[in-house]
Amino acid sequence: MGEFRQSRLRDDLFGGLVSVSLAIPLAMGYGMFAFTALGDSYFAHGARAGLYAAIAAGVVCVVLGDRTTTVYAPRVTTTFLLGALLYHLVHSDAEVLRGGNVHLIVLAFFSIIFLGGVFQALFGLVRLGSLIRFTPHPVMAGLQNAAAALLFLVQLGDVCGFDHNIPFKAVLGHLAEVKPLSLAVALITFVVMWKARVITTKIPPLLVGLGIGTVLYFVLVLTGFGAHLGPVIGLPVAVESPTPYRALGDLTHLGDFAELLPFIVSGAFALALVAAIDALLCAKLVTPAGAKKADSDRLLMRLGVGNVLSACFGGITSGINIGPSLANRAFGAKTSLSVLISAAILLLMSSVLFPVVSYIPRVVLSATIMVIAVQHIDPWSIDLVRRIRTSASRHRGLMLLDLLVVAVVAALSVIINIVPAVFLGIVIAIALFIVRMSRSNIRRRYNCDKVHSRKARTPEEAALLEKRGGDILVLELQGVLFFGSAEMLSDDIERASAAGMRMIILDLRRVTEIDATGARILADIQASLARKNQHLALALAKNSETAARLSEAGIIEAIGAGCVFEDIDRAMEWAEDELIRTDARDT
Repeated sequence: MGEFRQSRLRDDLFGGLVSVSLAIPLAMGYGMFAFTALGDSYFAHGARAGLYAAIAAGVVCVVLGDRTTTVYAPRVTTTFLLGALLYHLVHSDAEVLRGGNVHLIVLAFFSIIFLGGVFQALFGLVRLGSLIRFTPHPVMAGLQNAAAALLFLVQLGDVCGFDHNIPFKAVLGHLAEVKPLSLAVALITFVVMWKARVITTKIPPLLVGLGIGTVLYFVLVLTGFGAHLGPVIGLPVAVESPTPYRALGDLTHLGDFAELLPFIVSGAFALALVAAIDALLCAKLVTPAGAKKADSDRLLMRLGVGNVLSACFGGITSGINIGPSLANRAFGAKTSLSVLISAAILLLMSSVLFPVVSYIPRVVLSATIMVIAVQHIDPWSIDLVRRIRTSASRHRGLMLLDLLVVAVVAALSVIINIVPAVFLGIVIAIALFIVRMSRSNIRRRYNCDKVHSRKARTPEEAALLEKRGGDILVLELQGVLFFGSAEMLSDDIERASAAGMRMIILDLRRVTEIDATGARILADIQASLARKNQHLALALAKNSETAARLSEAGIIEAIGAGCVFEDIDRAMEWAEDELIRTDARDT
């Protein structure tokens, strides 16, 4: 037993060490990205803010009951949103910010992170986790693509070797200052990380790229080429640490703080929404096959509390970090102890060992972040473009609308402001969802004069079915049957009834869900047909959710168990028998 515990401890320790080695550069890089708007003086502070975020989220989630090996750190989408929000604060036309009061800007920034964590925890508390999972994917795809593009572009200044922070939009105006040797180091680091699996499969690509790039950088420095390379991350310079409790000390401006509340609340809500969606998507990706699914609501509450604590200590927003989480499990971690080990090392790095970390070359870190940015381009968007090129015209229109949402959200996020982009994207996507749901559920329709059941018939019966089988209509349905689509189905059946159809068969086996209104409309359809002495039959699996919903609504009882069949062939056979029997009685 003791050996088993020792083995598990060793596995957790090794997994924690590997995962934290991946989390450190990611947390630092994303933190620096979030603080870009404050200028070069806050570069190292941003790196620390990323580390603080990873520590707070990891410890809080474990303390609040997470027993998995999931590793937490800043995420590209939320960091992108934070960077955009801070940029808006720094360049705001608001009267209270025109003097460039850093205290007030920092206080507003961390208030957004703090309130975003509160909103995220509330989402879980009121059990919105399951609902948030259904946020339209095109919205998140647009945000992720915008974040990936901006994350890549923001690294250009460091890759070019500039001695001070230059926004990527101004790079073309500083081409004379570009250092070719720095570009070469960045290119080699990028290629090495991209092709790391060719070099070794035992070390994560991020570490391979970071290690080889850093060695190359310092070899060049030692050989006298240091002036032709960009700087290292460096230690925090003599500017006041951007932490919220320091900003609170400047009470003279708190009266003006109320003017910023609308922006803070809207930004926090958008941040919470994006962070929640991202966390729920990542939870699916890091859950091993066959393992119990993560409780969405508990996950949001834990992360929300973690992000609140992170904001209090000057950290940014965190989420589930996929790469380190998978590496943690792949390298042997079995329990949440590995997450606490990672957090302890992060704490050590952010305090005692930060002078060592500060020697990481900016060009090398930026090159590795560029690889991550390219890898974060949403694969669903790429696949959507491919499917648009190869799909039939009937489906291409809806896919083009999805692509339009992706493009609009991405463009608005980069060009205008990410907060309205999030809300507008959701509104557009919901409108498209309603349009989709309001389309007809009929995937196929046919009459039984051409299509027959497999039952063997006499020549006379076969001739009768060829002649009168058109009185049997089969409608194969698919998707969700709710108010709009059920009303359209009712109209179709009403027209078929008026045209003299004697029997109508609904194949419900591909219907994924029927809401209460849809079930009621089916009941109305059955009653209307019965009044005209016409018959309705259903084909559906008896143990399905659809059958249970129709049974609860009393529709199965109203139609009669004899008119409900397991498959469409038996339903057609019954309808044919009824037609033959009725014709024999009439003659």
